[in-house]
Amino acid sequence: MKPDTYSVTIVWSDEDDAFVDNVSELPGCMAHGESREQVIEQIEFAIENWPPPYRALVNSLPSPAADTVAAGF
Repeated sequence: MKPDTYSVTIVWSDEDDAFVDNVSELPGCMAHGESREQVIEQIEFAIENWPPPYRALVNSLPSPAADTVAAGF
């Protein structure tokens, strides 16, 4: 699983006082961090370690969204 091939949405959360992100193709795959750099590092780890229970729910690893291009990193 290559973390740099999935779509990641990063937003600032006042409630969490942190950047939060999620991967739309991987249900439940999310992370947070104090900086954009930290949250990117955390989401890459989360993608690589996406839990087996989620994998079992979808029967296989979802493909990255080919039509989505992430920008602003």
